[in-house]
Amino acid sequence: MTDWEHWIPKEKATLLFVVRDGKVLLIRKKRGLGAGKINAPGGRIEAGETPLEAAIRETREELGVEALGAVHHGDLHFQFIDGYSLSCSVFVASDCIGTPTETAEAVPLWFPLNAIPFDEMWADDRHWVPGMLDGVHFRGWFTFDGDRMLEHRVEWDSPCKNDRDVVLAIGVFDGVHLGHQAVIKRAISDAAGRNAEAAVLTFDPHPDKVLSPDSAPRLLSEPEHKIALIEKLHPATVVTLPFDDEWAALSPETFLARLRIHFFPNLREIVIGEGWRFGVRGSGSAATIRALGIEAVEVPIVRDIDGHGISSTRIRQAVENGHLDEAARCLGHPFELRGKVIHGQQIGRTLGFPTANLDVQSEQFPPNGVYVATAQFDDEAHPCLVNVGTRPSVEGSHERNVEAYILGISRDLYGKTLTLAFQRFLRPEIRFPSLDALREQIARDVEMLECAPAK
Repeated sequence: MTDWEHWIPKEKATLLFVVRDGKVLLIRKKRGLGAGKINAPGGRIEAGETPLEAAIRETREELGVEALGAVHHGDLHFQFIDGYSLSCSVFVASDCIGTPTETAEAVPLWFPLNAIPFDEMWADDRHWVPGMLDGVHFRGWFTFDGDRMLEHRVEWDSPCKNDRDVVLAIGVFDGVHLGHQAVIKRAISDAAGRNAEAAVLTFDPHPDKVLSPDSAPRLLSEPEHKIALIEKLHPATVVTLPFDDEWAALSPETFLARLRIHFFPNLREIVIGEGWRFGVRGSGSAATIRALGIEAVEVPIVRDIDGHGISSTRIRQAVENGHLDEAARCLGHPFELRGKVIHGQQIGRTLGFPTANLDVQSEQFPPNGVYVATAQFDDEAHPCLVNVGTRPSVEGSHERNVEAYILGISRDLYGKTLTLAFQRFLRPEIRFPSLDALREQIARDVEMLECAPAK
């Protein structure tokens, strides 16, 4: 719409943001362009002034304070349909001398960095202020008809050079159940329609372990297992975000700005599950995404044939109660435990049934007992028996262990990663009066496995 290549501003101005103790100093302008709106202090550059000198002067005149440590962070270019045009140099100061006071020009307002009132500001602000306050230099071009923004473009001085358009699926995706798969598949489908790259963003640790650690859920799939399940759906990229208190405290706008600046500069569409929220106190939604000019798609909750919604919480409860068929229906595949083979006490070997002891990082186990399962490793799949429990006939510890006897496998598996896909419950874990009695029971279990192996 605007011919920016040949564009020349009629006026030049400045904006200055004072950031201190996690808050930013803004103003509500009383008069002039943007009167009534919230913005940063600033105004026109007078003859003979540098942009920095003008920014400091305007802040002094509007609020009665002297900005300290002001640094240039970006440049704005505005074209209005009525013919007015303006370029603006943006500065960030680390502190100020004096107490901001109301003047004839403006009313001072301090806001937490994660609670900036973008709905009361110019429409362009939500596109560049979060990233700028996050410390990234930028350039922005905007066309307005009065208060209405008609077009916008923001470029960041970002280390990320991926120039492909991206459709992004975002979620925790614990277990990668059918609902999660629907979100990821929608992103892949939409990306194909846009000739874009399909990407998946997930989190580690689970956000609830940061936000409410005492009530955080047990994980169905540890991070590497989750990524392996996601990759089976064949997105182009999977990114795991290290979630911590800093990320948890970000406003929705800053969260999305970081994604654009550091990971996906050409983020065109975000696909989420129905009702998914993000940002500090869950204040961000699909509407927030759309307000930033990114298309947002909410995938409805996937339901079973009885109309019940599929969720990670439901699957955890099903696994906890031993309802593995229900868990498998919700997951779209058998419930799995995954871990590396570690050295054990080799009791199974002395009994004639060598087992692979697993260091399992997942946290949600089925009830103690013996299960028929399939062991997957090195692109192979073998029937196996899995014991989940405390091995009362051997040591009777309180720690739950997972070990598998894999049918027809006698080679060394130490250090290999095994995925155990649970098929059915065979019997409870019990304490045998002797190792001979335990050996006889294992032999019967193996005979049953050989007659009716896992599918």
